Amino acid sequence: MKVLRLAAPVLALALLAGCQQPAVESPSPVPSPDASPAPSYQVTTHWDALNERPTPLVQRRYEGYTDDLIPADDYGQLVPYIGGEEEKSEQEPLRVLGRVENGQIVKADLPKITCQCVRVPVLNGHTAAVFINFEKKPSKEELIQRLESYKGFPQEADLPSAPKQFIRYLTEDDRPQVKLDVDYERGMGVTIGRLREDTIYDYKFIGLSHNTVRGAAGGAVLCAEALTAKGYIQAK
Repeated sequence: MKVLRLAAPVLALALLAGCQQPAVESPSPVPSPDASPAPSYQVTTHWDALNERPTPLVQRRYEGYTDDLIPADDYGQLVPYIGGEEEKSEQEPLRVLGRVENGQIVKADLPKITCQCVRVPVLNGHTAAVFINFEKKPSKEELIQRLESYKGFPQEADLPSAPKQFIRYLTEDDRPQVKLDVDYERGMGVTIGRLREDTIYDYKFIGLSHNTVRGAAGGAVLCAEALTAKGYIQAK
């Protein structure tokens, strides 16, 4: 505590010293024995030189990107609502896992999904806290092995935009993190962490994906590559 109490006044003095300058720039001559008294000097602190620090580039980009989402004077707030996001998160996986009948998508009946979405102040990345039940509960080791060894058509066909390893598992207690992990596999992979047993569900874990690469532009490119590889898109 003593060091902390000393640090504040020392820092303040150092800052003020950088803003002070004498009224006379030239050095004082060495006084002779019969010289007149040395002239006095006035020290002035230029408070106008203490400008605000510029807003970091990341924050400027974030605030510009989210003008319509989060008011600028509320930077850093959590917004417990994203229009349409919860319904989409619950229904879209069932469309992906469903089937096509008579030219129409028939959604799958399982899994049953419920979710709640919160907008948070990050540039990119969707983080999910997932709680899951299985018909037959696997071991933790088996579940991690299945996740990390998963390969879909993009990996089997070695498509240009496909991640080599779609899902990775991190063992650190504080991962995944947006800043460290959102760009895994050039933003096309998914990172899982903190897998552990739950008192109500079988397991719980944290998942992270890049919403504007994997979830948007990059995902669209990968879909086009898959359609081309399957012959649905052909050169004319």
